[in-house]
Amino acid sequence: MSSEPFATSAPLEPKLYFANERTFLHWLHACLTLASVGMVLTSAADRDNPMLLCIGVALSGVSLFLMWYAYRTFLWRMARIRSRAAERADDPVGPIVISASVVVALAASAMLAFSSSLGPA
Repeated sequence: MSSEPFATSAPLEPKLYFANERTFLHWLHACLTLASVGMVLTSAADRDNPMLLCIGVALSGVSLFLMWYAYRTFLWRMARIRSRAAERADDPVGPIVISASVVVALAASAMLAFSSSLGPA
């Protein structure tokens, strides 16, 4: 009996590759949505409200970081699939950190919008 958890001579199922690519495309969709919100906020900024520009740039920066993370994770999972590693191929920490950064950026944007709508009386 072999001590290896998986037989290395069996072909890999294409659904593993497609699932990895599908996950990557979902992450990129989220990136583009976030970048679009950042660009809209950046273009809506004016001299009276420079904070809107800062929040738009911050959202765009978070989006770029998210794109980098998605690509790195895609390549990492692809290497695990090819090597047929017996370890898990998920990342439990990354999505939590990224989600927290998105929530902070969007909360700051909402607070700015709320405070500017109150404005000076």
